[in-house]
Amino acid sequence: MRALIKTERFLSICNGNSRNYGKQNNNEHTKPIKTQPEKERSLVAKLFFYVKTWVKQFQAQPTLTSPKDNAKISEVKNKQQHANLLAKIRKKSITRNQSKNQVSKATRNPASVDIRRAESLIFPGPHLTANLVSKATRNPRSADIRGAEPDIFPGPHLTANLVSKATRNPRSADMRGSESDIFPGPHSTASICAQAYALPADKPTRHLRKATPLRSIKAGQVMLPRLKDQLPNYPVIPLQLTLNRYLNSLQPLFNEKAFEMEQKLTRDFLQNKGCELQKLLQEAGQTDDNWLTERWINVTFLRHRSPLTVYSSPCMAFPKQHFRSTFEFLDFTAKAIYAMCEFNNLVESNRIPVSRLDGFELDNSQLHKVFGTVRKPQRNCDVLQQFGSKYVVVIHKNNFYKLPVYCTKQKYVYNVFQIRRHLVELINSGCPKGPAIGLLTHDTRNNWAEGREMLCRKELDAYAIRCIERALFTVSLDEYVEVPEGQERSMLAAQLLHGGGLHINSANRWMDKTLQLIVNPNGMAGFCCEHAAAEPYPAASIMDYILKNIVNPEYGKDSHTTDPAELVEHLSFAEVDECVGFWLTAAKLNIKEITRRLKLHAFQFDCYGKSFIKSHGLAPDSFVQMALQLAFYRQHKKLPVQHGSAHLRIFKNGRSEVIRSTSTESSNFVLTMVSENATPRASWLAMRTAVDAHRHQTMLAHQGRGVDRHLFGLKQMALEHGKPLPYFFNSAGYLRSKNFRIVSSHLTTPHDSFMAYGPLNSEGYGCCYNLRDNDITFAISGWDENPDISVARYCSAIESALTDMGHLGNTDSPNSTAKDVGNSMQHKK
Repeated sequence: MRALIKTERFLSICNGNSRNYGKQNNNEHTKPIKTQPEKERSLVAKLFFYVKTWVKQFQAQPTLTSPKDNAKISEVKNKQQHANLLAKIRKKSITRNQSKNQVSKATRNPASVDIRRAESLIFPGPHLTANLVSKATRNPRSADIRGAEPDIFPGPHLTANLVSKATRNPRSADMRGSESDIFPGPHSTASICAQAYALPADKPTRHLRKATPLRSIKAGQVMLPRLKDQLPNYPVIPLQLTLNRYLNSLQPLFNEKAFEMEQKLTRDFLQNKGCELQKLLQEAGQTDDNWLTERWINVTFLRHRSPLTVYSSPCMAFPKQHFRSTFEFLDFTAKAIYAMCEFNNLVESNRIPVSRLDGFELDNSQLHKVFGTVRKPQRNCDVLQQFGSKYVVVIHKNNFYKLPVYCTKQKYVYNVFQIRRHLVELINSGCPKGPAIGLLTHDTRNNWAEGREMLCRKELDAYAIRCIERALFTVSLDEYVEVPEGQERSMLAAQLLHGGGLHINSANRWMDKTLQLIVNPNGMAGFCCEHAAAEPYPAASIMDYILKNIVNPEYGKDSHTTDPAELVEHLSFAEVDECVGFWLTAAKLNIKEITRRLKLHAFQFDCYGKSFIKSHGLAPDSFVQMALQLAFYRQHKKLPVQHGSAHLRIFKNGRSEVIRSTSTESSNFVLTMVSENATPRASWLAMRTAVDAHRHQTMLAHQGRGVDRHLFGLKQMALEHGKPLPYFFNSAGYLRSKNFRIVSSHLTTPHDSFMAYGPLNSEGYGCCYNLRDNDITFAISGWDENPDISVARYCSAIESALTDMGHLGNTDSPNSTAKDVGNSMQHKK
């Protein structure tokens, strides 16, 4: 009995619950304690119960393992389950050799296209097989991201499955699990891509598995190689994966019969010309760090013959300034010039912090391409040139002035006092308004190339143009413009994009310069950026740097005070002759037409911002994309082909990729929102599914796995090698999928700023927005030549769509209702 008591006491101590039944005297001469038989039986039963429980505990867990061992056991089980799944898929693949889908047969016919080998080079490892792709493409009617990429996102928790289930049963959809559902564990494509990208292209396949060991990643983490001082090359992904995503983007745009025709054309392209062009593109990818960027710049920008104004160059608007005098106007300008020069010093000395995406370094090379850069007009194709200048060119009343900002010997920036003093002298010089030479830069590129050639025949004009083009950047000191109440943002966008017209400030520009700082005495300020040299993000970084520093009254005033040895130089132009006058007349007509046709409206939606959107587990950018699509459908009763923008800075010299925002999920969401029979809960689930599907497409685009750049590369291979262009590139599906009626971009800045640019065509809109914590600023543009296109109505539709989507925000909350959200937003208004 004593032994049992001691054992029970020992187990109680081990369990952290000490039970003291009384002290036991071990003295032999002490009489034992007498107890009643009923109590003895009760104690024995109690002890027996503890011993029995103790034994069961060890039976349930025969061996004790560490957390690491448990993880290993779990991993082995997962691998076994995955192997069983692959075995089932292979078995099904063997039993379905009679499939009518030719795309599926292509994966089993190496003579048609060697998809297996292509995937083994990019997605190595035992967990990826071509059978997965084959399975995904057996049903071409539903060939999309849900079926095309089980090999990219393996595991039981595929987002594709969630999207598919949500589409079939919106009430059971739950995609709030963010990126953990999209990147489920160590065998995701991201980590496998990292393994492939880390290797030279000419290494044999058998060495791929020995490159970089796979390791688990956090939710949402994009796995790419962590190479010291090296970014991965831009890849060439398997053609079949791209075509599957391409068909997925077409599905909501065509009826069943037309879609089957597009599938047939796509299968034919895959099996014939596409395979040949893919091989050429893979060869180009092996020889270039980035096979895309140079080709993209040449075709999209330098060979484009339309004017830079509105058609190509975006603008970046600063928050409204409040100048009470000319002194404050020039002091702000001097500080902005000083900050830009200081930022340039940081860039040249490589002191700009490296940005990161989910912990991975991004390419900063575009920051080195905006200062001293100019796009020179040439017949058929322009030229980009960059100069290491130590001066800026100030434009005031159509006159051009060369303003030194660096000490030539010591290479430091003159302080704000010195720069401001020169600006005061400049505007007080009393020079009459100069000839409207700057208008020539607004014209079509071929016209401006001809006009520039005529100007450069005169030595005085050639010298002035050479100084302007080699400047670090230009500074436009505009003439005062009255701003109607309530139109401040719209007027600011117009002034930055084109200058307001022939008789306002349009001639006070030089559109070829990559960076134009524009300041108006009425408080308007911002950048106009030439797009060929870089994406807008360097200008946004410079803007943030300026706005961060100019709030300090003493900023830039404690640096070197040595007076500049060089004086401000007036860059004069000769009198306009008949030849130059001809091209100047054409430029005047062009800028007049642009300012007449372009409609701009910028507004701020202040009911909520990204904080509210994030609080419901939704991606803010994808949320706004769905709002733009819903607004378009409500206004035009058609589903738009929608263009979103994603950067490719994960790769060397990466620029941008297209996010095809229109999808089956977004179509279901729009149709649910406009349905009179849909419940708030169903609308909420449809919205959440569409937002998560768009976020998934965004992640693919950031990883270089979008559709448009790959197809662009194939088209260029045909042109560069003198091959006939396949009919695929002239098909109805391809042309319609490229006719973007919504072209959108997202500016990320905490300031009350926004970006604006023109629409891609006369049938749609250009949409820029800045998502802040508690508001969203939009800038919408459109051409006023199509009666169906109304910028004002579309802006109203966007506000209505955002309001309705905000009402859905709490429909899944047990403590709130849509009515509560609506009341709070109405109160905020």
